[in-house]
Amino acid sequence: MVKNEPEKSSDRPDNTAFTQQRLPAWQPILSAGIVIPGFVLIGLAFIGVGVALFITSRDIQVLELDYTGVESSNPCSKCTDPNVRKCICTIVFSLDTLFKGPVFMYYGLTNYFQNQRRYGVSRDDNQLYGDLDYFKSPGSDCAPFDYDSNDRPIVPCGALANSMFNEDYPVVSFNGRKKVVLSNVSWMGGKNDFLGIAYLVVGSLCIVMSIVMLIVYAKFKFPEDD
Repeated sequence: MVKNEPEKSSDRPDNTAFTQQRLPAWQPILSAGIVIPGFVLIGLAFIGVGVALFITSRDIQVLELDYTGVESSNPCSKCTDPNVRKCICTIVFSLDTLFKGPVFMYYGLTNYFQNQRRYGVSRDDNQLYGDLDYFKSPGSDCAPFDYDSNDRPIVPCGALANSMFNEDYPVVSFNGRKKVVLSNVSWMGGKNDFLGIAYLVVGSLCIVMSIVMLIVYAKFKFPEDD
């Protein structure tokens, strides 16, 4: 008598601990003795980082020179007239304290946002990394700013690197303002008080939550926790 064994289904997983989900697992039990000290440590870490960021940001020197010309007393008020061509205005300023180098100059616009995605990705990261092969053959994301009229590669390519800022941009038409910003930098970059404040707020909330949980635990703790 011959016993016919059923053919093994190709869809059936192997009989291993991994495929049959028999691997040992660890499920932590969060007790008050773990959660409360954890919140305290996280809060202290965030507060420490926030204090360092805030102090560093406060030490960064920034000078902003508004040249919109909306106020009649501003030397650039004559340039707000659209009929005036090639207007030149001069703003005199002085520094109360000497800036620590290096000092960078930026143009600032308010109430205006450049958030077009194609503009933001129009660059060749390989060129910016210094890969010489892409100096001769820019990436396709740079088009139409990858080659000039003589079919020579543009380095750096893309709309980002080849944008030209127009000082006479009509910001008044959208209630904006324009300014020149002189600033130095630190290890965290430019001046940004919000980042340090955000860390301080989150750290303080963690400390407050740990105190609240400690009070609740001390008042309503379960008998088996004794």
